[in-house]
Amino acid sequence: MSPAGADRPGEAGRFSDTCYEGVGKIKSGLEPWDIVAAASNGIKIADGTTETMTISQAYGDPISGRAAQAVFNRDHAAYLRQHGLADFRVKDRFAVDSGVHAYTPVGGGVIYISAGLLQTSRADRNQAFLMHEILHNEWGLDDSDVLDALYGKGARDKRPPADITEWFRKNCVSGKGNS
Repeated sequence: MSPAGADRPGEAGRFSDTCYEGVGKIKSGLEPWDIVAAASNGIKIADGTTETMTISQAYGDPISGRAAQAVFNRDHAAYLRQHGLADFRVKDRFAVDSGVHAYTPVGGGVIYISAGLLQTSRADRNQAFLMHEILHNEWGLDDSDVLDALYGKGARDKRPPADITEWFRKNCVSGKGNS
């Protein structure tokens, strides 16, 4: 583990002590640089509101994909009947909940977004958003668990997922000790 706030050889920039501490609470042994490294693995961003791929196809692991598909199909059976669909698709994830900004299936290598909802005019927010979504893609971490790790037990019931992005923005991208 790199010392808090330390540079990594050959890397530009630094992360604050707060960033290291928070990321370590999210997943033991995880460092901010691990998230940066995962970003360089070729993760893509796509318009989730038009993606017709089924939920199972969006996952990197077929077993996880089939399990997720079964849950979405069960939870949205009325929607599927109403639209004459056999399986829930990525775009349906955005259609049933107009407040969803992103959907990132574990290991799928794609962050599906609803571009109209994202605040893309700020580079620091975009970087923080990617750090947040990479937690889902690379490590399968759920927003509820991340919220509790960053803000304390029970935060999942009081805070929206956007607070994860804001935490990364304030503590890992902008703010004291980050460069």
